[in-house]
Order: sequence, then structure tokens, then C-alpha cells
Amino acid sequence: MPKGGDLHNHLTGAVYAEHYIQYAVANNLCADRTTLALTAAPCKEGQVEAKQALTDPVLYRDMLANWSMLGWPMSGKSGHDHFFDTFLKFDKAVPGHYGDMLADVAQRNADTNLQYLELMVSPDEFASIPFGLKAEWNDDFGKMRTAMLEGGLKEIVAQTKKNLDAWELRRDELMHCRDANKSRMEPGCAVKMRYIFQILRGFPREAVFAQLVGYLVHNRAQMRLAGPSGDHEIIRDRRDFGDIEHNNIFRLPIFGQFPAEQRQLL
Repeated sequence: MPKGGDLHNHLTGAVYAEHYIQYAVANNLCADRTTLALTAAPCKEGQVEAKQALTDPVLYRDMLANWSMLGWPMSGKSGHDHFFDTFLKFDKAVPGHYGDMLADVAQRNADTNLQYLELMVSPDEFASIPFGLKAEWNDDFGKMRTAMLEGGLKEIVAQTKKNLDAWELRRDELMHCRDANKSRMEPGCAVKMRYIFQILRGFPREAVFAQLVGYLVHNRAQMRLAGPSGDHEIIRDRRDFGDIEHNNIFRLPIFGQFPAEQRQLL
């Protein structure tokens, strides 16, 4: 029977760790043998090439344990801490593979007869975060928005659209969704996919603001603030961004600075 829809699905959390090992190998990355965190090549002391996992079952097992909840019972950490720590260990495997990830989750959800999927994604590929960190804070949100857009954020916005188009093209190529021969289409093509742009709220307020501004000009998604609720930056910046804890975008002071036609997109 059809299962309806999944309305809050984090893309990077939905992909199996086995795929991240494949992506790490494809990206020619190194893994710290103790923490299993990935870094760019060349490998340093205490690191091994990620491709070694394909012939080393112990390394492969350790990667799975550290990049998923599989290893939580042995980690000595709370489930919360182990879960959030995984993302910083495998995150360097993700670039270049977003389209593959979209295809993967589409196919798996099609197998369970799911019809509709809303994915939490960062289609700017986090470019607005370092951009925002270089910006100067201004309590006048309108002036800060203008300064950011004129200072380079417009280019990030344009690239964000290109990124999402490229992700979807790769997804559709893998599943033959755009083939003239419809018989080649994979079941995942039938899963209707929409996006929620996630604002990583654990960064300083300038970076949070840059993400908000950059994503508000798009009309292909909603937005949600995301991240562990106990982070220092999140607690500190609630006074600047309103009800962050409950992800209420409409109460953010920034929201009133945008034209009505953009606000209605949410």
C-alpha cells in the first residue's frame, strides 16, 4: 500500500554509511585511523587512504560504526552526541555526490511505496557560511541584507540554483527519469521530491543571517533552522533571531525586511 509522504528527511542522514565509504574512495580521501574522520589527501601519519577500507574489513567495520548509529552502544557517548558527531567525520565524502544521494533515497523510498519526499538540504553547499563569517554585523537587518547581496551573496545565490539543477540532473540520469524510452525509468522517478533549505544555526549570527538571506530569494523550497539545540551559538543568538528553538521563521525580525511576494513563498 502507498505510504504517503516523509515531510522532514535530512538527506545526509538518510544515506547509508556504506555509500559514504564509496564516495570517500571516489574523492580520494584519507581517514584518521583513530577517529575515522575524513581529510583531503595526501594522508598524514596516523591516516590511511579511504580506499583501503575496500580490502580491510576491520577498517570498513570501524567506518560504519563511526559514521552511523551502528557503533553507538560501544562509543561511550550519549545517542545524541554520537549521532551529531558522525556528520563531521564523513562530511568530506559528500561533495560531488549529491545527485547520487538523491537517487539513492528516491529508490529506497520507492521500494517502500512512499510517494512524496521532503528533503532537508543545503544546496549552496555551505558557501554562505564562510561568506557570512567575514561580514560585519548590523542591527539594521535591511542594511545588512543589502550589504551582503551587493558584496557577493548574489553570486552564491546564482550558484545555489545551478547546484540544485545539477543534483537533479544527476539523479534523473542515474534513474533514467528523462529518457525517451519510458520503460527504462526506475521506480524512484515516481517519488515526488521537494526541498527544505536547512539553516545551520550552530554558527555565529552573521553566518546564520547569510544563509537566511541567500535562501529567502529562492522559490523552490521552504526553510528550517537545524542543529543541536544546546550549541553555544544557538543559545546566544536566540535574542537576535527570535524563536529559533521552535524553528518559527515567521517570527524572525529579518522576515519583515523582505517583499511580500518572497514572504509568501514560505
